[in-house]
Amino acid sequence: MDATTLSTHENVIRSIFVLNLVLPACESKVQTILYTLAPKPLSVSLSPAKSSVIVVHEELLQPTRILDALRTAGFEVSNSSSKPEIFRQIVPSTQSWESNVREHVVSQ
Repeated sequence: MDATTLSTHENVIRSIFVLNLVLPACESKVQTILYTLAPKPLSVSLSPAKSSVIVVHEELLQPTRILDALRTAGFEVSNSSSKPEIFRQIVPSTQSWESNVREHVVSQ
């Protein structure tokens, strides 16, 4: 997990591998859990076909807080402590994170 400090105007698209995703029950639960974090994620969506949770958030929200919140709620996040994420992309403030999320979900 990158410790680099970036401008607060940049957002991150992060896809986290979660083994026990079952829709539609999990979608509401995951969103409720992650939207309680501060700063609140800009977007939370699930890609059950790829067993991933896609979170768009400000760089200020540490990835460990996202992973810990999911684990505490009983989700089986990737066991790899060094690389729990399968995708991470910085989105400059001039670029739409919505289009990047759509491209990522379609490409999976």
